[in-house]
Amino acid sequence: MTYSSTEEINNLPTEISSETGTEYTELVNCTEVSNFEDCEFTSTEEVGNYLREKIPLSHLENCPSIGYESQPSEICPNALGFINRHSREIKICSICEGKEQLLETVTHEVGHNTHYNIMSNNPELANKWIEINQASYTQNSYDGTGFVSSYAMTNEREDFAESYASYITDPEKLIFYSPEKYEFMKNEVFYGREYN
Repeated sequence: MTYSSTEEINNLPTEISSETGTEYTELVNCTEVSNFEDCEFTSTEEVGNYLREKIPLSHLENCPSIGYESQPSEICPNALGFINRHSREIKICSICEGKEQLLETVTHEVGHNTHYNIMSNNPELANKWIEINQASYTQNSYDGTGFVSSYAMTNEREDFAESYASYITDPEKLIFYSPEKYEFMKNEVFYGREYN
């Protein structure tokens, strides 16, 4: 089947038969979303709709799939989700404790994909993020702000993903902890789009 426009592809749900039954797959941009029927509190369709509503489609570039894993990761059993740096496939793990946490995890992992795209396509902007990240350590030691979470302090990649997720899911928190990161996300990553 051929498609004449990206819009047709963006909104196309498909069913793919597998040996274990029927797997429902949504295409969002060129990213396959699948297996969320195995999750007790959401569906593949709902995750696909969330991505279309909240995430700029360009942020899914180079991400071939976002899938739900019904078993925790063997490599990192406490991880809520992860992205393969090479293939850019995103996996969301079964240890998520509800729909809100699952969607925040999806957003965080898409943030990693977006950051990888920036590092590949715009090194100058990637360096600007590193400068903002480094300044946050000084700010944090001064008044406890600078990072939206302790996990964001891990490195500039986790800081980007945590700030990205906060920009979408809890923008007031990002404004409070780091107005500089909020402005970076607004102007450089989301091109002026803001969330409530």
